[in-house]
This record gives sequence, structure tokens and C-alpha cells, in this order.
Amino acid sequence: MRFLLLVALAIVTVSSPAFAQYGSSGYGNPALRISETPPFTRADIRIMDSILGLTPAQRGLTDALHSEFFERYRDEATAVRLEIELLVEEAAITQKQEPLQRGTARVNTWNTRVEEMREQFVEDLRLLMDQNQIRLWHKVERELRRKDQIGDGRIAGESVDLIRLVDAHIEGWSENPELVAELDRYAERIDRAMVARKQFIESDETDGFYAMQSEDPDRALALLKESLDLRKRVLELNTQTLDRLRAHIPSETHRDLAGAFYEQSIERAIPASPLAQRIEAARSLPTLASDQRARVAEALDRYDATALDTKRSLFEALSQTQMDILPAMLHEEIERRAAGEGHVTHESLKQPQPLLDEAMTARLERERAAWNAVKPILTREQLAELPRLDMETVWFPQINWFGL
Repeated sequence: MRFLLLVALAIVTVSSPAFAQYGSSGYGNPALRISETPPFTRADIRIMDSILGLTPAQRGLTDALHSEFFERYRDEATAVRLEIELLVEEAAITQKQEPLQRGTARVNTWNTRVEEMREQFVEDLRLLMDQNQIRLWHKVERELRRKDQIGDGRIAGESVDLIRLVDAHIEGWSENPELVAELDRYAERIDRAMVARKQFIESDETDGFYAMQSEDPDRALALLKESLDLRKRVLELNTQTLDRLRAHIPSETHRDLAGAFYEQSIERAIPASPLAQRIEAARSLPTLASDQRARVAEALDRYDATALDTKRSLFEALSQTQMDILPAMLHEEIERRAAGEGHVTHESLKQPQPLLDEAMTARLERERAAWNAVKPILTREQLAELPRLDMETVWFPQINWFGL
């Protein structure tokens, strides 16, 4: 599996060897940047209700207000999109980029209008609330920011929302006052950290980061390190809070929660291996006799006992390797660009990564030991029922360069 590689869309020139005298250029279609989703959704309304505890009358008024807001937003968004599509059509016919640039400028003015519409809708919503609910409004905004911004993480564990994770794995958690207080403190701290991360990445200071790699490489490296420090802060708040939750929930519940956290942190880069999938399939074979089932369970005792440690080791190795290797990757970007090379092959990715290599080797040894213990218990027919290693392509984890 690969990490998402975020690349700023720019003009790209492509030449055909058979027609070397011709070329083509592409420019991102600005009409596609007009979202049909309003800036305050039904899901946001449900989050608001869960925090403020709307009365039935307030829910009815809120639904009506949102329906009107949605219709107005959709009508305006459709009109703007059609306006930009005319510019795209003009550019395609005249073969000039200037109409597309006007389209991009129109997107920018629309984004300002969207923010104005959201602010007006929130003001209208607040007119429906009592004073106690208004005092809680900052928690609504905080919750919505976390929902929208938590996914902007790039380091393993940076994009995990602990409150969502707790809600999914711990039934009735909201009735535990100590746990609620701990998560409320987490929500406040993670909000500040995410806002700082977003403000830095979108600041004038980081504008032109791509050009800066050629014009002021030392500055580019300093900005990357500052960005990584901000990302690390979000990650550390997640791991520190996860550890503190141990004091408020049963140990077995915390083990399950921690396992889910590590799994969610690494799943895109290090998914379950084919061997692990085969082991799980063997455990749940419907054709297992009762004595076989007992022997398989016994054979997998150690495998199960070390599951959490394995996930934790992979998570820690992956997140640390990402933070260590990204500055080296930027060095390579700078050096290749200075040499006039358009495409950058990151040689640093081919170098040994001791932490990650060690964790992956330990995972392999653990899974092979478990499979070697389970395999003799199964019949030939049962082995044939298990998933086969028939993948066409073997994908390798890759740490992609993503800028700031």
C-alpha cells in the first residue's frame, strides 16, 4: 500500500516521441473545486445536537432552517459551477489558459462567499438556542474543527480521532465523569494543536514552498522541520491521552482501544499480511472439529498475547521513520531540482530503515511461528479452504514526499 501523495496541480507538458514538434499542456479544471456539500451539513447538525441537547421544538426549527440553507447553497453553487464551466469551454475552444485563470479566481471569490454563508447560518442557529446552549457553542465549533481537520495528518497516528475511537469501542463512556473530563481536556488541546498546524501550513510564511526549494533551500528545510514539529505535537497528544485513559477504563478495554488506535494508525501503510489473514481464517474455519478448535486456540495463545505489542512496535517504528526520513527526502528534492532534473527518485527510501526493518522482521517471525503451529492441526481439505497467495502485484510500504 502507498501513502497518499499530495501534489499541487500545476501545468504539465507532455511530448510524444512520434510527434516531437507538438506538445500538450494540462490545467486543472476549476469547476471541479465547487463542492455540492454545504459548509454546514446534516452530520454537523447531529454533532451539534449531541452536545447542546436540542429540544424537539428546536430540532424542528433547525431542520427547517437547514433545509432552506441547503437549497440556497445548492442554487448558488450550481450557478457558479455553470459560470466556470463556460470559462472551461472557452479555454478548450480557444486553446488559451487565460479563461481558466479567470475560473480559478472565481473559485476563490466563491470560497469567500461560502464562508459568509456558513457564518450567517450559524448566527441564525444561535437565535434558536437558550443561554446555556450558547455557552456550549465553543464545544460545537471545536468538535466540528476536529472532524474536518483531523484527517489532515501525514504521520502515522496523527489523523486518529480518539473521541471517535472511544465512542466506537466503549459503550456508555459518556456516563463515566472522569473519562468525559479527560476527553474534554484532550478535545481542547488537540483543537489548539490542529489549529496551529493548519494556520502554519496555510500561512504567508509557507506560501511558495515549492519555489523556495530552489531559491532558498535552507529556509525550505527549516519550514519542513517546523511543520514536522507541529505534526508531532498532534501525534503526541494522541499517544499521551491514550496512555492516560488507562486510569479510567478496565485494562482489557484499554488493550482493545489501544489495539484499534495502532491498527488505524498503520493500516494504510502496513495492512494485515496475507499470512495473518490465513491465520485468522484458520481460526474460524466452520469445518473445524471441537478438538481441532481447542488445539488451534491453544496454538495461537502466544500469537494473541503479543498482538498489541506487535501493533505498537509497528506504529512507533513507522511514525519515527517518517519523521526521520522526510528531511532527507527534501534534501534530494532540492539537489535534483538544482541539477535541473524534473523527476526525483528518492534514494533515501532505498536505504535501510533500522526501526521499521526490525519491527517488520519481528512481525514476520511472529506470524510464521503461529502458522507453523496451526498448519499441522488442519487437514488437507481444510488447508485448501484457506485464502491463497494469488495476488498479481506485491505492494510495498512507501513513505511518499508530501511537502509541508
